[in-house]
Amino acid sequence: MASQLQNSLLPHEFPRCDRVDFYVVYQPVSKAGGDFYDAVELPDGYLGFAQVDVSGHGVSAAMIGAMFKMAFQSFARSTLSPARLMAELNDSLVRILPDADFLTVFYGVLHKTGLELVFTNAGHPRPLVYRRQNKGLEELDVGGPLLGAFPGMYYEEGTIVLNQGTESSYSLTASQKPQKAQTAMHFMERKDSGKFLFKAARLNLRELFSTS
Repeated sequence: MASQLQNSLLPHEFPRCDRVDFYVVYQPVSKAGGDFYDAVELPDGYLGFAQVDVSGHGVSAAMIGAMFKMAFQSFARSTLSPARLMAELNDSLVRILPDADFLTVFYGVLHKTGLELVFTNAGHPRPLVYRRQNKGLEELDVGGPLLGAFPGMYYEEGTIVLNQGTESSYSLTASQKPQKAQTAMHFMERKDSGKFLFKAARLNLRELFSTS
């Protein structure tokens, strides 16, 4: 039951974006945990995506994940500010979660034409961005505390601009076979992220995912 509920949290597809490819290989730590990702179509040419980790395992973690997904899908369309959304979700979750439960979340809002990514990180492992042009890695470390523990928390936002040849690695894993080699976002275990992104420098996306 828990694993079926966990799988039901995953989106069937990402919102369409002609300039960005999303590749997702989903490999949760257990069959019944609280690790998942989600995406939402936003107004005015934006899309939002989140990586979520619920504390604990089993049915309770999957249930908390389901509550977050419902709130996320409901609240996300009301604001294009990741920081404001995390603050609203935090205050909502504080009222309903048991004292020992919490979530960590990375949330980004991407402009589908300009490729500006505004993000905040609520206690989640910091994503890595690889710039193919200068072969550099940078961490997206702007944000605030985890969700659901304390009311009235403040979250900061960061902004980066993606472009051709930018690879972004997050803390959940990825894989659909690539259809075009433009900007791409990959979700994977953090311990393998740097190795994967440096490998990406030597291969195009089709080669990369066929050998991962």
